[in-house]
Amino acid sequence: MWNSQYSYARDTLAQSNTPSARGLLFPIFRCLTVLGKIVSTTSALEDRRLRRDLQETYVKLFDTVLSNIAKIVDSATWERGSKRDASLTEGR
Repeated sequence: MWNSQYSYARDTLAQSNTPSARGLLFPIFRCLTVLGKIVSTTSALEDRRLRRDLQETYVKLFDTVLSNIAKIVDSATWERGSKRDASLTEGR
């Protein structure tokens, strides 16, 4: 399980510029968090290479998720949605 999830996370990070991959980043981040907690309780993290790879992938994924959130907040679609919600509230 660990190897397939880890490979999937790295592949998705490599394609993080595509819209379909951006939609998967946060769910993959959540799965990697749970998997990291499980792996940390086993003896698997005694392997330095595995620990280093896990840390690097987790940090890169975290940075990518945060940068995508910042792009969403700065985008015009966020503002249009809040204006639409305001007009719906005023109409009621």
